[in-house]
Amino acid sequence: MPRRYLDRRAEAEIEAMLAAEQQAATEGAAERPADQRQSSGATKRAGSGRRAAGDWHGLVEQRIQEGMEQGLFDNLRGAGQPLNLDEDRFVPDDMKMAFRMLRSSGLAPLWVDMNKEIREDIARMHRFRAHVHSQWTRISSIEREHRRDEYVQRVKEINS
Repeated sequence: MPRRYLDRRAEAEIEAMLAAEQQAATEGAAERPADQRQSSGATKRAGSGRRAAGDWHGLVEQRIQEGMEQGLFDNLRGAGQPLNLDEDRFVPDDMKMAFRMLRSSGLAPLWVDMNKEIREDIARMHRFRAHVHSQWTRISSIEREHRRDEYVQRVKEINS
């Protein structure tokens, strides 16, 4: 489990648990006869000091179970909240993680923000035009010309 998902207290407890187990394994290896030490090498790759892939799964599962028993996962942020399992059907597979991270941070991709701004500008211009249209008969011709120029200028700014 990546460390960033664990709080500092849980991280410290897990490190202490790993250190205690390593110390127990070191002491146990020193106490065993030489022939037993060699036979236990089946769980490790020959001469490399590494565990086989299947052994890691069991070790990780054991650590998770021990952590659950000790209550290390009880006070995690977001506990009890539903998972967001929304499927991003229209997002390419290689971009899904990035989009999910942006969304969880309250952000959006640039093109989405730009589209939102464009739609807001268009709505603002529709409101401006409706407001001017409602006053059109009550304003002077000079004011009409001024409002028309203002409208044209705003449209140019949006389109540039």
